[in-house]
Amino acid sequence: CSQLMFGYISIGAYNMSDMLAFTFTQLFLNTALCIVVMCISELLRNSAASMALSVLISIGIFKLIMGKLDSIFQIDNFSFTSIIITRYSTALPITYDSEVYQHALIVGAAFIVIAAAISIISKVKRDIT
Repeated sequence: CSQLMFGYISIGAYNMSDMLAFTFTQLFLNTALCIVVMCISELLRNSAASMALSVLISIGIFKLIMGKLDSIFQIDNFSFTSIIITRYSTALPITYDSEVYQHALIVGAAFIVIAAAISIISKVKRDIT
């Protein structure tokens, strides 16, 4: 088992530890995307609209919108497309790059925390009224 975890086994051009890091990071990003979709469903209270919006998020509508924002607001050392989940779920390299993987995990964790906070606040406000 230690040989498997420390990169002695390779499949094609990739070793197993790189593939495991890729798989678990993708799983984390997909979980974050599902939590964002559940938050949108909670806020809209309309299942058809939330499903349509989730499909648009999945096919990359945010990437198009953030790309337009990048072209309108040209800020040094900042890119709107670097802060969306769907960028990392499609552009994450299989070979392990610690900076890219750390940024992907930070973006995923931030989306989870923000979506959970919005859902909790919405639920509390709905229970009060």
